[in-house]
Amino acid sequence: MGVGKEFVTICPITVATPGLKAEVEQGVTPAAAGLELRENDMHVVDLGRCASPHKKALLATTRRDSFRNDFSRSLFSE
Repeated sequence: MGVGKEFVTICPITVATPGLKAEVEQGVTPAAAGLELRENDMHVVDLGRCASPHKKALLATTRRDSFRNDFSRSLFSE
């Protein structure tokens, strides 16, 4: 963990309405984004409710991958 890299940005995964899900699939909304690996087809990332906790605050949480590879993760971050 280097200087200036102590925090991460996290967003909640929520259940989308059919309209929001369609907008996410078309890439026309800045409010939400899709995930490759999700438990439910209607799950999206709510980009309007981001938080930036310190990495140490997340040590006790279980990490689950939402993307198959680093390329997909990189596209999402852009």
